Amino acid sequence: DIKIEPKAESDKSGTRKIVVKIKNIGAGHDIPTGVSNIRQVWLKVEVKDSKGNLIYKTGELDKKGYLPENSIIYTTVFGDGKGNPVNNFAKAREILSDKRLKPMQEHVEKIDVGAFDGNVTVEASLLYSGFPQNLADSFKELKGMRIPVVVMKEVKSVVAAK
Repeated sequence: DIKIEPKAESDKSGTRKIVVKIKNIGAGHDIPTGVSNIRQVWLKVEVKDSKGNLIYKTGELDKKGYLPENSIIYTTVFGDGKGNPVNNFAKAREILSDKRLKPMQEHVEKIDVGAFDGNVTVEASLLYSGFPQNLADSFKELKGMRIPVVVMKEVKSVVAAK
């Protein structure tokens, strides 16, 4: 199981951020596991003001099924030994980064959503795909096949500005 807790905070400059805490409380392994450079786990966050207007969004797939660049992704990035990322595990010589959800460890994302007053509604979802759509589309045999997305956990919470 996954625990997700959104809240708001302000830094010394007065910038408001939505803080999303995620904790892997059920798996006895990192998430994602296995070929973690291919499997995708990401955080989708939507923030709406008290009138229901969208003020921030990240992690929503585009029309092609691709993740936008500002997405918060939990993955391992392998390198070729010269600091260049590689998708082919057989060519990996180093780990450039390992941002997976470790068992029983809290992971904190601080998201600058811009200015807001009063309460906001935060919808946070942890999503999983066994294969990135853009990678699938690069294979002739998989092109046009829509890769399914699994909702691992969803929360919706009203958060007071601080």
